[in-house]
Amino acid sequence: MKARIFALLLLISPIFTFAQQDAKAQEILKAVSTKFKSCKSYKATFTIIVENSRDKSREVQKGTIYIKGSKYRLEIAGQDVISDGKTRWTYVKDANEVQIDIQKTDENTISPTNIFTIYEKGWQSKYTGDAKDKMITYSQIELVPSEGKTRISLRSNCQSIRLRKQ
Repeated sequence: MKARIFALLLLISPIFTFAQQDAKAQEILKAVSTKFKSCKSYKATFTIIVENSRDKSREVQKGTIYIKGSKYRLEIAGQDVISDGKTRWTYVKDANEVQIDIQKTDENTISPTNIFTIYEKGWQSKYTGDAKDKMITYSQIELVPSEGKTRISLRSNCQSIRLRKQ
């Protein structure tokens, strides 16, 4: 099953505080999560935009992810990352090098296998409106790490995530 998913990661951006979970955002996130949980496997294309407000830099990366259960293949930024759920192999094309490490399953780490369920724990969500790109309308949702929790892995550097769902 093909899905076009665009994720916008904002690093070192202004922090937004949400008093409570946004009901519309939760409804959209739950529908997306349910849809992807029902699939045996799927492919998603995405764009990550990293913005740094300090030096006004902006980096755009496009990628593709193939997921089947806890296994995945991620193609992004000149790398192929393959995981069988236990071991992760990262092939760096420019260096013609393979790096092998243990696949971490920490619930605080954003990974390809939990990207559609990460919102369920430790994140506040807010529906920020619809956006139109060519002929496609997207629902936009902003996720911000919950305060009062120890933020580790990507969360320690991540101020917010914006998701656009077709």
